[in-house]
Amino acid sequence: MIETYTISTEVYYHDTKGCYARIFVIDRPPNAPLSLITRTLRAPRLSQFKENTSCCAAPSCTVALCDQTTKSLLELHEQPILLNYLLSNGYVIETELTKLMMNNAVKVDTNRQLLFVISKTTS
Repeated sequence: MIETYTISTEVYYHDTKGCYARIFVIDRPPNAPLSLITRTLRAPRLSQFKENTSCCAAPSCTVALCDQTTKSLLELHEQPILLNYLLSNGYVIETELTKLMMNNAVKVDTNRQLLFVISKTTS
């Protein structure tokens, strides 16, 4: 069986730091070993003008990727840490599927920017 996930970036407000940063997120809670570097966050509303409606419901939680040792959220400049973890744990970056998704005219979430699609064969 093959597990496939999309890794994206998303703007996140660090209320403790008082600033915005672009963090890595995954489309859903993954299985191990990727689950060991995830945290579920309450997705803060970035604008007072973005409201949930019955026609357009925004997710209330985000699954973010974090540093394995410090458990701090991985930010955009820490991409080598993420890549090292993925590759050393048997994940494959699916370049053709990533290109297909990036060229797709349908965008599901305007707050997220697709980085790449990964997969892992499980037994």
